[in-house]
Amino acid sequence: MVIQKIRNTTKNQKTLLTIVVAILIFGLLGSYFIWQSPDFGTGISPEQLENQLAAYDESIAKAKEELAAKPDDYGILVNIASLYQAQGELLTEAERFNEVPTSYANVIEYYERALANKPAELNATAEADIYAKIANAHWVIGYSEGAEAAFDKALALDPTNWSVNYLHIMFVYATYGVDAAYDSAKVYQDLVKDDAELSKNADALVNQIQQVKDKQTQNQGEQGNQDNENVENNENNKGNDKNENQ
Repeated sequence: MVIQKIRNTTKNQKTLLTIVVAILIFGLLGSYFIWQSPDFGTGISPEQLENQLAAYDESIAKAKEELAAKPDDYGILVNIASLYQAQGELLTEAERFNEVPTSYANVIEYYERALANKPAELNATAEADIYAKIANAHWVIGYSEGAEAAFDKALALDPTNWSVNYLHIMFVYATYGVDAAYDSAKVYQDLVKDDAELSKNADALVNQIQQVKDKQTQNQGEQGNQDNENVENNENNKGNDKNENQ
């Protein structure tokens, strides 16, 4: 989910921050199935979810009828991609995971078709946001190379787009680890430093990643000490065995 570039902290932004932290803490690498957590979602009943999914199917069908008459219409293509994205999120919430990849594959297809027919007035920020949504869809279905290529295009178009940089942090962590994620988070922190609410969120994120880095360093040190102790014990055992054999 790519949040729109607005200047106040919304529920979506706070949710994204929570997801980043959860991924860092629990190691849910490359997976958006965290959406099934009771802390996320709309809180509606299974029956309501099914009704909403049916409504999305109907809306998609109607939009495709419009597209048949105007196959290169940018607005219709974006609308269909957005509907598939919302459908994919609901399918995940409904734990119908076998259907999720199909929805997000359609997200990629229709956003790419939209960009192939983009209007001349489409600005770099809007185009970058679409590439970030494509990147997200690639990642959800497990294609990290496609995600990275789309993120690269998004950031090349609008390097200071804080919402793209924000979502990119999760991908970087999953792909390159906590050190790279820390660097990306620092970039995001600098981009939003003049916005009080966003800066507060960025500080929390950077601090959380730093804690993960520190914990990893501690664990590596403890593992190193354990390895040294094991080597020493093995050497002592060899010496004892030699003495007993003499």
